[in-house]
Amino acid sequence: MIGSRLVWKMAWQNMKRHWKQTLLTALAGAIGTMLLSVSFINYESVKESGQRWVDKRFGPVDWELAPLQQKSSAVFTAEEAEKIIAPYAANSDPVRILPIIKGETVAIAQTGDQDERRRQSKSGLLMLGFADSQGANFDAKLQALQLGSLRDDEVIIDDETARTLGLTEGDAIKLTDYAGNPVLFQIRMAATHEQAGLIGFRGANGAASGTVIVSEQAARKLSGLKEGYHTLLAGSTDPSVPVNIFPFFIGGKDASKFDVRMLKSEATSRTKKLNFGLIIAMISSVAVVSSALMVRQVLIMIAESRKNLFGVLRAIGLSQRQVRGIFAAEALLLSLFSATIGTVLGTAGGYGLIKLFYGQYAEQLSQMSGANIPIEPHIALGGFVLLFVSALIYFGLVTLGAVRQAGRVSIVEMLRGAVPARAVRKRKRISLVIWCSLAVVAAHLYTALLTNSVPSGDKIGTILLLWIGGCIGAVILALWLIERCSSWIGNVLKWTGFPLVSVGLAIKYLSVNRGRTVTVALLFAFVMMTLTFTANITAVMLSANDVERNNMTMLGYGGYIIYDHAAQKDAILRLANEDEWITANVSSIAAVEPYMLLTDEGGFSQAFVPVTKELLQGGELRLIERDPQFKSDDEAWAKVMSDPGYIVLPISKRWDQDDNSRAAVRVGDKIVLPVYADKLRATNEQWQPLTERAFTVAGFADSNSAKDENLEVYDATYVHQSVHQDLRPYGFKWPNQHGMGFVLLQFDYRNVEVMQQLKDRLIMNGILTFKAPYAEQLGEQMVNRQLSRGFIGFTALSALIGLFGLAIVQFRAVHERGKAIAMMRCIGLSAKQMSRMFVLEGSMMAIAGLLIGWGIGSSGAAVFFRMAKQSVKPHEQPLSIDYPFELLVPLLIGLVITAVLINIGPARAALRLSPADALRETES
Repeated sequence: MIGSRLVWKMAWQNMKRHWKQTLLTALAGAIGTMLLSVSFINYESVKESGQRWVDKRFGPVDWELAPLQQKSSAVFTAEEAEKIIAPYAANSDPVRILPIIKGETVAIAQTGDQDERRRQSKSGLLMLGFADSQGANFDAKLQALQLGSLRDDEVIIDDETARTLGLTEGDAIKLTDYAGNPVLFQIRMAATHEQAGLIGFRGANGAASGTVIVSEQAARKLSGLKEGYHTLLAGSTDPSVPVNIFPFFIGGKDASKFDVRMLKSEATSRTKKLNFGLIIAMISSVAVVSSALMVRQVLIMIAESRKNLFGVLRAIGLSQRQVRGIFAAEALLLSLFSATIGTVLGTAGGYGLIKLFYGQYAEQLSQMSGANIPIEPHIALGGFVLLFVSALIYFGLVTLGAVRQAGRVSIVEMLRGAVPARAVRKRKRISLVIWCSLAVVAAHLYTALLTNSVPSGDKIGTILLLWIGGCIGAVILALWLIERCSSWIGNVLKWTGFPLVSVGLAIKYLSVNRGRTVTVALLFAFVMMTLTFTANITAVMLSANDVERNNMTMLGYGGYIIYDHAAQKDAILRLANEDEWITANVSSIAAVEPYMLLTDEGGFSQAFVPVTKELLQGGELRLIERDPQFKSDDEAWAKVMSDPGYIVLPISKRWDQDDNSRAAVRVGDKIVLPVYADKLRATNEQWQPLTERAFTVAGFADSNSAKDENLEVYDATYVHQSVHQDLRPYGFKWPNQHGMGFVLLQFDYRNVEVMQQLKDRLIMNGILTFKAPYAEQLGEQMVNRQLSRGFIGFTALSALIGLFGLAIVQFRAVHERGKAIAMMRCIGLSAKQMSRMFVLEGSMMAIAGLLIGWGIGSSGAAVFFRMAKQSVKPHEQPLSIDYPFELLVPLLIGLVITAVLINIGPARAALRLSPADALRETES
C-alpha cells in the first residue's frame, strides 16, 4: 500500500493543508539532527585539522634522537651517529634516521635594482642541513622533487617565509650565521602552499617561524659546527609502529647511546586536547531525544485527529495495514524533511561555530603559546551522507510507534471519535507510577545531596541514570500534584486575575491528556536540566584551571628557556646579561639542571634540584610545612642552601603515606634516602641501593611549578648544591623530559605584553625554547571561556524544541477541542475565561518542566562539585565554585516568558471561533 503513488499524494496534500503544523514539526525534529551534525563536524574538523597540522609540521619525523644529556658535548660525533644508524640501515627495517645539522637564523631578502633596493627580514627561522642522498631517502617529498644535490650557495625555503618576504625561485636571500654575519644564497625552491615533510618541520616544540634547508657544508658554515651532528631525526615507514614508543629492541638495538624525544606523539596529544566533541555530543544527545519525543507526540496527535477519516477508510473496506500505510507515508515525509533541514542547517552552523570557537582567539593564542594549531571546518561528503541517512533512519524508527497506533481501534470507535477503553489509565496503574517516580527522585536526591561520598568510576553510569530518571519522575510527580492541588492553585491564581473556572478546566485537560502533557513538560525539563548542568560544569572547569588560582611558574620563576648543552646555556646567559631590554625587565636569572633519582622500592622517581642563591631570588618558592626550628620559610631554604645535611621533600612524601607498612615522614625527622639503579628488575630481584644519604627534613614543598611543567621537575626534591653534584652520576631523565636544564627568568609574567616582548627579543637572537606558563594557560583559558559560552548557547538552541512542541500541542488542542469550545461558549463562558484557560494549560506544562529541569540539573551538578572539591589536596588552595545565577536566572526567566507568550497565539485562535465555527471546524 505504501508503494502506491496515490498514498504519497494523499500524504503530501495533508501536509500542505496543515502547512504550519508541518513546518513546526519538521523544524523541531531538525534541531536534534542539526545539533548532532554540529558535534560531528566539530569532531571531524578538530581531528582532521590536527592531523593536517601534525603531518605538515612533522611529516616523516616521528622521533628525535638527541645526544645524552650527561655528555659534555652538544653533538653526536660522526662515529656515534654511524653506530646508532647502523642497526636500522637494512632496507627491510621500517625506521629511517637522518643526521641533522641545525641552527637558528635570520633571512634577509633583497629585491629591486641596485639603486632602489628593498630589504626585508624574518627572524626565528630553523636552519636544517643534511646530506642530499640521505635526505631524499628519509623524506619522500624531497625525493619526488628530483632536485639533485643542493649547491652550497642554494637554499630551499618554506612557503610562509616566501610569501612574507615576497620571494620566489631564483631570488637572492641572505641567511645569518652563528656570529650574525650575512651569507648570500640563491633560492632553489620556495615550497608550495601544501608544504609537508622536512620543509614544514618547525623544531621539537614547533615554535620556529619558518624553515630553510641548505646543503650539509653550508649548514656547517652557518652553525659553526665543523664535525658531527646536532641531532638525529627518526621516522617509521610502517604505519603500524606506534609513534609513542621508539622501537629500541628490534634486532638488539637499545637507547643507551641517545635520548629519545617523542615529537609526533606529543604533537598528537596537543591536538586531542582541543577536541570538545564529546561534550557537544552529550548536549546534542539530549536534543536528539527531545526531538524524538516531540516528533512522536505530534504524530500521535495527528493520528488521533484523523480517526474519523481512518474510520471512513476502514468502513469502505481498507484494512488496518492499509490505513497504517497511508499514515506512514505522511510520517516518513515529515522524517525526510526533518533529516534534510537538520543536516543542511547543522552543516552550515558547524562551519560557523568552528570559526567562532577556534578562530576568535587564534592570534592571541598563537602569540602566547608559541605554536598555535589552526582549526578549519572540515567534513567529507561521505560524512555528510552518513549524517543524513542516520537521521532519516532514526526518525523513521521513531515514527513506527505512532504509526502502529493508527488504525488500531475499531471502525465504530473511529467514526464516533471515542477514546478506546484501554487508553484510560486505571487507578492502580497510576499509583504504581507515582510510587516508582517518588522512589527514583528520592534515590537521585540522596545520591546527589545527602551522601558525602565521592562516586567511583563504576558508579557514574548509575548516577547518570538516576539523574535522567529523577527528571522524568519529578515531572510525573509535579503534574500529579498539580492535579491533586487544583483548588489550592485556583485560590492562589485568582489573586492574579485567573478565573477559577479557567484554572479548573486547564488542570482537567492536563490530567485527561497525560501523555502529551508529560511529553511537553519533559521537553522543557531536559533542556533546562542540560543548560543547568552544562553551566555548572563549565564553572567548575574554569575555576579549577583559573590562572589566578593555580601556580603559573617554573620553580617560582615566570618563564624559562630549555637548553641542551653547556654552550647553549652560556649563550643564553650571555644574552640575558648583555641585552639592555632584558636586563631592564628581568629581575633575576637562575640556571638549574634537575635530574631524576629512583629513591623508592615501589619504582617511584623524583627530581632533584639544587638550592642556590639565584634560585631563591625568584621569590616564589613555597613551603607547605617547615621544621619549627625555622622562624620563616626563608630560614628553611637558607639552611638547605648552606648545609648538605638538610633536605626539602615534595609534599607527596608527607601526605601520601596511606598504608601502615612504613611510618610517615615528618618535618624535623632524620631520614636515610637510598638511591637505586634505574633498570628493569625481575620479580624476585632484591633492591640494592647504589648509595645512601642521611638528611634532616627541613620542610615539605609545594609543587612550585605549573601543572604542565611539573613533569620536568616531577616531585621536586631540594638539596644542597654539593649533594646534587655528588648524586649526578646516578641521575637520569625520562624520555618526555626535555633538555639538559633550564635558564629561569623572573619578570612581570602576568603582563602579557611584557612576556611577548621578551619572547620576541629571544627569538630575534635565535632562542626558540622560551616558555611562559602563565601566558600559555591564560590563552587556553580565553578559548575555554569562549567554548563554555558556546556550549551554553548551543544548549539553549535546543530549547526551541520545547517551544515548538508547546506551540504545536496548543494549536492542536484548539483544533481537536472544537466541540468542547463550542459547548463552553454556548453555556456562557466568556472569551476572557477561555483565553486564560489555554494560556494556563501551556504555561503550567512549560513552567513545571523548566523548574524541575533547573532543580534536577543543579542537584546532579552537586555530585560533580563534590568530586571536584574532594579532588583538591589538603595543602592546595580550596576550589571556589560560584553557582552561575547570573547566567541561569535570566535564561530561566526568558524561557518562562517565551513559553507564556507562545500560548497567546492558540488562545486567540480559540477566541476567534464562534460556537458555530467551532462545530464546523471539528467536523472538517
